[in-house]
Amino acid sequence: MKRKKPNVFLTSDTFFGRNLSAVERGFDSVEGMEDNMIDLWNDTIGDDDVVYHLGNFAWDPISAETAINFLKGKIYFVSGKYDAFLPTISLVKTGIHTLFTNQIGTMKDQNFIFSHWPMLDWPGKENGFMQFHAGEEPTNIKEQRINVNCKNWGLKPVALDTILDIISITNKK
Repeated sequence: MKRKKPNVFLTSDTFFGRNLSAVERGFDSVEGMEDNMIDLWNDTIGDDDVVYHLGNFAWDPISAETAINFLKGKIYFVSGKYDAFLPTISLVKTGIHTLFTNQIGTMKDQNFIFSHWPMLDWPGKENGFMQFHAGEEPTNIKEQRINVNCKNWGLKPVALDTILDIISITNKK
């Protein structure tokens, strides 16, 4: 029997445990934000799916350790500004989830670059490599630079196929 290829998703800036993020996102409490985001994540992601998280996963190690235990899928992390503690998280230490050892991640056999920081120039850009990033810098489809901040995608991971469809439709116009 042929094994189904996992779906691939991207996200960033979830900021589990951060009170300011809960307020900015319209929640009465950080717990309410976390519960909502975990439900959205698990309604979107299957157990065998892959998620590339491009930084600012959680505000503190306790929030990270708690949230990660409730999330479906295999997570590949690119560290963000507030992710210094990610190597200490048990599911990362044991290899259940993966932390890229440098600031740029890639997807095998694909022309994609994953970075927390938006870049004006990146490895492979001249060869058509697409950059996915976090933060506030807007998406620039012409430049093939895509912001996957969760606030841009309904506070949940976005399917890579969805992004590629949007790019394809936009490029046809």
